[in-house]
Amino acid sequence: MNRPVHAPCFSPRLSARLLPVLAGLAVAGPATAQNAHWNTQSGVWSHAPNWFSNFVPTPASSVFIGSMPPAFNAGVTLNVSPTVANLTITDGMSLITDSRSLNVTGDTVVSGSNPVDGGIAHSALIVDSYDGTAFRTDNLTLDDGAILLLRGAFTNVSDTMTMQAGTRTMGNGHIWFGGSGSTFVNNGRLAPGTDEGLTLRQLGAGRFNLDGTTGDGNIWLDYYDAPSGRAGHLTLEGVGLSDAFSGRIDMRRGSRLTMDLDEGWTVDQSGLIDVELSGPSSVPTVIEGSAFTLAGLMNINGLGNFRIDSDGLTIAPSAVVNIPDGGALEVGISGVDSQTVIDGGIFNFAGNSNINFYDDAIIRGGVFNSDLSSYGSVDFFSDTDWDGEVTFNGRVRNFGAASVDGPSVINVGEFMMGDSDTHWSVAAPLVINADSLTYGSINGLEGSMSITGGFLNNLTVNMTGSEDSWRVGGSLTIGGTPGNFPITRVSGSRMVVDGNLNVTTGIARVTSDADFSNSATVSIDSSATLRMQGITTVAPDTVFSGEGWLHNGVGATIRMADDSSLERVGLRNSGDLFVARAAAGRASVDRFESTADAAWTVDIRGMLPGLGHDQLVVTGGSAILGGELIVLLDPAVGGFRPEVGDEFTILQASAGVFGTFVNVPGSVLGSVQYGWEVIYNANSVVLRLDRIVPTPGAIALFGLGGLMIARRRRIS
Repeated sequence: MNRPVHAPCFSPRLSARLLPVLAGLAVAGPATAQNAHWNTQSGVWSHAPNWFSNFVPTPASSVFIGSMPPAFNAGVTLNVSPTVANLTITDGMSLITDSRSLNVTGDTVVSGSNPVDGGIAHSALIVDSYDGTAFRTDNLTLDDGAILLLRGAFTNVSDTMTMQAGTRTMGNGHIWFGGSGSTFVNNGRLAPGTDEGLTLRQLGAGRFNLDGTTGDGNIWLDYYDAPSGRAGHLTLEGVGLSDAFSGRIDMRRGSRLTMDLDEGWTVDQSGLIDVELSGPSSVPTVIEGSAFTLAGLMNINGLGNFRIDSDGLTIAPSAVVNIPDGGALEVGISGVDSQTVIDGGIFNFAGNSNINFYDDAIIRGGVFNSDLSSYGSVDFFSDTDWDGEVTFNGRVRNFGAASVDGPSVINVGEFMMGDSDTHWSVAAPLVINADSLTYGSINGLEGSMSITGGFLNNLTVNMTGSEDSWRVGGSLTIGGTPGNFPITRVSGSRMVVDGNLNVTTGIARVTSDADFSNSATVSIDSSATLRMQGITTVAPDTVFSGEGWLHNGVGATIRMADDSSLERVGLRNSGDLFVARAAAGRASVDRFESTADAAWTVDIRGMLPGLGHDQLVVTGGSAILGGELIVLLDPAVGGFRPEVGDEFTILQASAGVFGTFVNVPGSVLGSVQYGWEVIYNANSVVLRLDRIVPTPGAIALFGLGGLMIARRRRIS
């Protein structure tokens, strides 16, 4: 029974090329026939009158459907399962297997299309499901608008399938390839159906040429099934691609691209992935499978999530990813042990869009452009390895463990370094240029960070916005190397420590200003020295532990608040030392050294130690003195003015005082100069006011006044 065919309508017509060849062709009897020509409109295969010369093709026949003038824009339906030598379908004709099998021992060519009312009649091979292989051929060529449509069928191309420009392979089913080299060449469009979709499998060592010889091949995952919410699904299984993909991949919401390729695959600089997320589907849109490198353009349009769930993802420097307001790119959400490598690229995401990395990430470069005024962000939920310069013009949040294995620069608007469980391991220079390190209740380093090892391993934090400092609320561990060579570990903007600072070994240097707040704990091991090279303040309730040294370096300043104590930590001063800056107070240290470069400023405001004047108490070891002693008088507090003979114990050391300051200090208060005597006792240093005299300026002024009076007297 003849069965009408409604062929899909997509592309322009190519006139039948074989008609001139067949004109006047004489065909022998059925037993010796080699060529079989379909000679009617629609009909079934086994009906002899439907064939020119009235015979059904044999296994030796080369079959032509569309070669004879009566055959165009119609269909041939299998009612048997034939074997033929070669098959050519042209002139808008279709061959439908109708749940039978078709075996072509040679080549198959499907070519041509014709305009019809309301569209285009394409030459087509329509392969229906069958218990076994429904269609087999050596080579398969689609040309000039032709279509291969699978309807749940298994097919086998033992050598090469070539799709020329304007052709399509569509539907649901499997195509298996057994050849070597480029066994599938796509200059046309792969348009899988929903649910099962199309699966292309390499059985041998062949490779897929997905973008064809023109580089314009298209994967079109846009068919949509409303009841299931699924769009097209394409699966490729085999060794790999013959070259990087330069064509176009179109995906809509609910579609899926599965690339199970041993060698992974690449979308190069000319390639495009265009994702449309609009629509009601709740089914995720996914690229999955083997390792994937993006070097081209990816556009993610509409509200919803697009997921890359490959064994690994590499973003090349030439890549560009565009995400409009409300969209999201998710990488590695399945929890498979994979890795994302960001070698560069530009990521543009607007408004409330997000980029979420759920697998481990290596960040070597890239520019992420977003807007801090919105809720959009780049989120790293797993471990990160920072190894280059990256710019986040917006917000970034780091939730997993972080390591710095190469010189790195992080330029960022708002950076959440992690929560209390996040650990940073800095094994190379790291520079963070940030407007803010605060996100919600998380402020600065809430977790832990270690900076040890090589000489260049350090952290520089430059606050580039309105904030002038950053916070260590968790634990920062730094250390030098054995020996006396100081190594800078922290520099940049002011560091506020209200968590833990641990110094493990050697001389670890901090060149930034630092505040040790009331809740801070500072541990300095006995073999370690913490050398401060900025302005350092020590709050009274800062808790010190260990038996190392706190060193105020040359040109630096340390301000120890009243009642502050270093416990069993020693203080070595080579810079400016203040106890209770702008007030009188008492501080204690375990050991004290004042080097030749030091300057210790003592405030005298009253007679009582710690209340009226500064006092440093050395509780464990000795005090070794050197450098300069500066004495300040401030009568603004209670109007106190010392008298000659008044004594002030400014230093007590239970294990002895050794050395002296290089100067005999003097103080100036208004027009009066105070001369001090420094008394070095066995266990203390006492200031005694030795003399009070007018300043040279006051004497000169007094002399000038007397001269003027004398002159007036002489004139009078």
